[in-house]
Amino acid sequence: MEFIRRLPLKSISIILSVVLSILAIISAGFAIEKTDFLKVKNLTIEGNNHLKNMEILKLLNVNGKNLITLDEELLSRRLQASPWTKSVILRKELPGTLIIKIKEKDPVAILKKGNDEYYLDTMGTLLDKTGSNALILPVITLDTSNKEVMDEALKLSIALIKNEQTRGRMVEIKGTKPEDLAIRINSTLVLIGFGEYEQKIASYLSLKDEIAKRNMPVEYIDVRFANRLIVKTLKQES
Repeated sequence: MEFIRRLPLKSISIILSVVLSILAIISAGFAIEKTDFLKVKNLTIEGNNHLKNMEILKLLNVNGKNLITLDEELLSRRLQASPWTKSVILRKELPGTLIIKIKEKDPVAILKKGNDEYYLDTMGTLLDKTGSNALILPVITLDTSNKEVMDEALKLSIALIKNEQTRGRMVEIKGTKPEDLAIRINSTLVLIGFGEYEQKIASYLSLKDEIAKRNMPVEYIDVRFANRLIVKTLKQES
C-alpha cells in the first residue's frame, strides 16, 4: 500500500485501467465459452467413404463445445489418429456449424492374415478389416515381415489396378522374395518376378486369349524374362 501511495495519480489510473481491461477480457471469454448460441449444433462431414460418421464424431468429441474456442489443430490431430485419414480441412461457420472435409487414403490391396483380411494403402499400412461388401482388390498372401517383398507386392498390386483388363478381377499375389513374385488370376499361375510389372502384365494379357482359343491346359505362364514368354502346359513346354 505504501508503494501505491507513492505512485502518481496518473500511474495508478493507468494500472487500474489495465487491470479492469484484463478482467473484462476474461469475463467476455467466459461468457463466450458458456453461451448456448455459439455451441456446435451442426456437423457437415464430406469426403469420407470408409471412415464412418460415428467414428468421426467420436474422434472429434465436439458435442456441446463452443465453436469459436475450438482448437482446429487439435481436432485435425484427432482425425489423423484414424489410419484412413490422409488430410483434413476444418471450417467454422457461425453460429454453430463445423464443416469437416476429409481426404481418405486409397486402399491398393488386401492382406490376408489367417482368417482375416485387411485393406492396405500404398505404404503397406493396415487401414481396416474388410467387411461383407469388400472392394475387389488384389489379395496379398505372403510373409509381411519381409519388407522388400511386401513393397514389391504392393507395386505389383498397383500395376494390376491400373490395367483396365485386370482391375476388379480376383487376383492373388504370392512369393517369398521379389524375384519369385507370382499371381494367380482366372485359376492361372503367372510367374512375374521383380520389376517392370505393367509390361509383364501386358505380356500375360497378350497370351491369355490365344491360350483360351486353343483350349490349352496350362500349368503356368512365365513372363519373368525379357523377350521370352514361356507357357508350361500340363503335357509339354513350348
